[in-house]
Amino acid sequence: MNLRILTVGVAMSLLAACGGKEEAAKTADGGEAKVLNVYNYSDYIAEDTIPNFEKATGVKVTYDVFDSDEMVETKLLTGNSGYDIVVPTLNFFGRQIQAGVFLPLDKSRIPNLANLDPAIMARIAGQDPENKYGVPYMIGTTGIGYN
Repeated sequence: MNLRILTVGVAMSLLAACGGKEEAAKTADGGEAKVLNVYNYSDYIAEDTIPNFEKATGVKVTYDVFDSDEMVETKLLTGNSGYDIVVPTLNFFGRQIQAGVFLPLDKSRIPNLANLDPAIMARIAGQDPENKYGVPYMIGTTGIGYN
């Protein structure tokens, strides 16, 4: 099956850039707030996901969106994007890894990796040897109905 079709939105890459955004958010008492910078396709999460996450964790989310593989790749290849989480498709993921835009995952901080489907992880390993830079976020297929 065509890899491009099968793996739309499959790999979520953590720690996508070296260094964060230059301006840190401030807490009410003037301290530095925790901020998570996310770059994802538009319409991939519910409207209440970010407010619920911020309320549950106390972490502010800056959520930027893109609409194509080319757009995310261009932004990442310019360097120091400041994103902590980026959601590329698998068909561009390998090139982005080779370009050095991602930092390796700290797998010791992701205990649920052991629960991921080995077949999916093997597919991702075709672009990300040793599954060093990403984990699956979602998998989609494109179908055509004919009557």
